[in-house]
Amino acid sequence: MANQGQAVFHARLQRINAGQFSRVPQPGVGDETKRAWATKRTRVSKSDLDETAGGTNPLACLWALVTGILAFGLSQLASFHFAGLPDPTMSADMRMGIDALFAVGMLLSFSLFFDIPGKMAMLFKLVGIFAAMSLMHNFVHLFPDVFRTAFSWEWVRFVQSGSEPVSILFRGESISVADLVDKI
Repeated sequence: MANQGQAVFHARLQRINAGQFSRVPQPGVGDETKRAWATKRTRVSKSDLDETAGGTNPLACLWALVTGILAFGLSQLASFHFAGLPDPTMSADMRMGIDALFAVGMLLSFSLFFDIPGKMAMLFKLVGIFAAMSLMHNFVHLFPDVFRTAFSWEWVRFVQSGSEPVSILFRGESISVADLVDKI
C-alpha cells in the first residue's frame, strides 16, 4: 500500500513539473471567462457573482430605491411619534440634516434584514432617501387623510403650511415644478 501511495504521489509531482496541474477545473486557474466556481472549500459571495455577471441587477437597484424611500418615510414616522412636531425655530438646513441622519440610521437597520450588496445599490438607497426628502410633502398635499391616520392633523398641517403642492422641497424652500418647466 505504501509503495502504491508513493507511486501516485510521484506521478502527481511529475505532472506538476510538466505543467499539467489538474484535470479538474480550479477556481481562477486558466479560466478567462471569469466564472465563479463554487466548491466545498470556496465560498463565493453575492457581490462577487454580481461583478462577474457584468453589472448590477436592475431589480436590485429598484429595490434599493424603494428601500431608501421607505427608510425616510419610517424615520419620519418614528421621529414624529417619539419627538413630536419639529421645532419651528430650527433652521431648514438643520432639520433637513437631522432628517437625513435619521433616514440613514433607518437604512442601516434595514440592511440587517434586507441586504442588497454593491456600491450601485447603496447609491440608489441614498437617491431614494433624497427623493423622499424632497418630494414626500406632495403626497401629504394629495392624501392628507392617509397621513393623518399615520401621523396627526397637526403634522399634516405643519407639512402643508411649510410647502406648496407640486413642488420640490429643498432647504426649506418649495421650488414649483411649473416654474422649473417654464425655465426649460
